[in-house]
Amino acid sequence: MAKASAKRFLSPPGLPAAITLHISPAIREVEGTQVQRLLADAAPALPSAHLSGDMMASPGGRRAAVAFAAARIQSPQVEGEFLAPKAGDFEFELQADSTGEPGPLSLLHTRLYDGLRILQGALSLIPPEERATNHLHVWVTRRLLVTYSKDDYRYHARFAVHGYPTAFSVPALRYAPAPSKRAAIMQVLLARQGLPPEMAARAVEEQFASENYDPEDPRLVSAAVVSSTLQACARAAGLEAFCPDGSCRLFNPHRKPEFLATILSHGLCKDHKKLFGGGAK
Repeated sequence: MAKASAKRFLSPPGLPAAITLHISPAIREVEGTQVQRLLADAAPALPSAHLSGDMMASPGGRRAAVAFAAARIQSPQVEGEFLAPKAGDFEFELQADSTGEPGPLSLLHTRLYDGLRILQGALSLIPPEERATNHLHVWVTRRLLVTYSKDDYRYHARFAVHGYPTAFSVPALRYAPAPSKRAAIMQVLLARQGLPPEMAARAVEEQFASENYDPEDPRLVSAAVVSSTLQACARAAGLEAFCPDGSCRLFNPHRKPEFLATILSHGLCKDHKKLFGGGAK
């Protein structure tokens, strides 16, 4: 692993010259100023991140709303089939990240969006003069983003979808990191014994309390946004977004213990400390 890591850093990469964080003030799970501060502490070599508001408030908002409304998947098991937009969907998309009303917020946890299609629509919201690899845009959204995996032929929730821009899905933090293998096995066994899903989930949470976290805690979500931004910066510099070192916060965690140990930590591997100007421990 050490040899592979060294090979990735043979040529000094160029970090982004500008970073814009698109965070709607209505998304209370993320504290924009805290993300700025944590990012500056973790990566002194990066430029100061600029805070912007809801992306949909830009002049291209209505055009993007059309694309977003057409990006909802029909089934988690079927690739490339999308729901036809209905009356009210366009207005819903315009307000998804800016509203505080409980109705739309509850609906957002039931609407699955293809992450790659969402990024294609979001590109139109970035000013043409800022569409460059040296200007990183990170968009925090309440939409539940998914991408299709051919490993098991189904869509999976992703809290970070790296492209241009990079999108961070707040509700995906609730679903994306899977339980540990032991916890997952216990849940299957309890289900086979006929225990109702709610009771089985509660029993697993009690047994594996160390894996529990609050997916709406601003400190937790803000830290996860920072880690995903660092991944996006590495990608923009021509490197892999994800680090193979399981102790680095750029690691790509698939299970909750990994998520808590890496993405939410302040740890960086030796190479990424060098890349980002020291990093925090």
